[in-house]
Amino acid sequence: MNPRIVIGEVKAEIVVPVADDIEPVLQRFHYVAEIDVSKSPRIHLGRTKTARTNEWYPTPTEFREFTDFVDITFMFFNGDRLWKERGQPIRLTGDHLVYLKRALRKFQEKHPGARLQPSSRVMRDRHYQRLHWLIWWCEYALRTVNNPGIILH
Repeated sequence: MNPRIVIGEVKAEIVVPVADDIEPVLQRFHYVAEIDVSKSPRIHLGRTKTARTNEWYPTPTEFREFTDFVDITFMFFNGDRLWKERGQPIRLTGDHLVYLKRALRKFQEKHPGARLQPSSRVMRDRHYQRLHWLIWWCEYALRTVNNPGIILH
């Protein structure tokens, strides 16, 4: 199943009883509500579909290639494993934004021909667009919500 990446306000835990063979077990989940902001950047969601939303559904390989290509792997991975378990929030701080903007500057220096075109089939352009998307939503969350975070479901 592809991960779902959502950026915004981390809401309180939801405790869900899950039946197993012996006794019910409680699982704890966090969530971030979907937001659609008309001024947000479009993100390429596969083939030619784009949207202005705080959600992205990359394949595991696509997500890893993106984080490697733009040099932000450490924010999401510990070696080959996700840094946080799915459903656990990464609390956003100003330090995350500083690092993301630094990664954007390095990307622009290394790939001066990259374009922000949502329907581009050039992978470099898609990574560039996704980095812009990530920065925009992190800035938005840090500026507008009380408990900003990123959750990988």
